Amino acid sequence: MRRIPRTSSTSALSSLITLSTSLITLSACLFLITLSACRSAPSDAPGLASTPTDVAWALLELHGLKGRLPEDRPRDVVDRLVPREKLQPLFLDLDEFDPFIGDLYVGVIVGALARHQDRLFASASREDATLTAGQSVIHLRKDQGGWKVHLEKSIPEEMKARAQAEKARYENARVP
Repeated sequence: MRRIPRTSSTSALSSLITLSTSLITLSACLFLITLSACRSAPSDAPGLASTPTDVAWALLELHGLKGRLPEDRPRDVVDRLVPREKLQPLFLDLDEFDPFIGDLYVGVIVGALARHQDRLFASASREDATLTAGQSVIHLRKDQGGWKVHLEKSIPEEMKARAQAEKARYENARVP
């Protein structure tokens, strides 16, 4: 096997490749640091989420689901009610729905986030954003300095019809 003699041009090329690799690694590290800083930035106002993913984490935390699946929650967490006043700042239009329907819609959103919390994808413009959690697309809007889930846009029509049917079934079961 014949060795190629090391010349100044091959040495320079080798140095250039090493430098390029180092720059790419440094760029990737800086990108990840910037990304993590954006996710944990404090909100502009108390109780408001400063990024769309902050909304997701807040909802998961409120429901005892951050870092775990619904079936992994202890019984006391499953039975604990989440106060409406804690949910209110995270939703644009929660008050526009009957409480039964609104709670079902919140459950749909939180369930999607819980199942896919390790694979959430956010896309945002200045005033609107989407969080993709599996097949669910959750729409958010910036309102009064914070991001909020827009239930009307986030719940598919088929799910809205099922929620209405569930409410009717529940009400019919309560009638003596």
